[in-house]
Amino acid sequence: MTYAVIEERSAWLSTEFGETLARKYFGDKVVDELPRYVRGKRKGQIKGEFNWLKVESGGWVRGVCSDVFGDIDGWGVERRKGKIIRAMLTIPNWGAPDQRIALFVRKGTEVDWRFKNELKADGGIIIYENEGA
Repeated sequence: MTYAVIEERSAWLSTEFGETLARKYFGDKVVDELPRYVRGKRKGQIKGEFNWLKVESGGWVRGVCSDVFGDIDGWGVERRKGKIIRAMLTIPNWGAPDQRIALFVRKGTEVDWRFKNELKADGGIIIYENEGA
C-alpha cells in the first residue's frame, strides 16, 4: 500500500517568488491590502508569508499534521500529484500566534468547521477554487 506524500512549504511575500504565488492564488485585491515594510532593507515590500500544502506523490492519505493549517484528517486516495491543495496568507507576530489573512482551498478538499470559525474570528477569508481569485 502506498501512502501520499504531502509537504508543507512557505515563502515570504517580500520575495518575488512569494508575491507572485500569492497573487496567483489570492488575486491582486487581497495581496495589495496587506501591510508593507516601512523601514530597513525591505522597505516598500509586502509583509507576510505564503504557506501551502503540496502533493508530492499520490496514494492513501492518513492525515496531515500542520502548524499553519491545523491537523487534517485523512480523506482517502490523493491523485493530484504536483498540485497545491491548500494555501494560506499569514502575517507572523513575535510572541503571538500568526495572524491568518486568507485561505485557498482546492476543489474536492474539505475544511474543518472549527478551523473555519477560527479563521473568521481572526478576520480572515476563505477562497474556494471554483470562486476564482
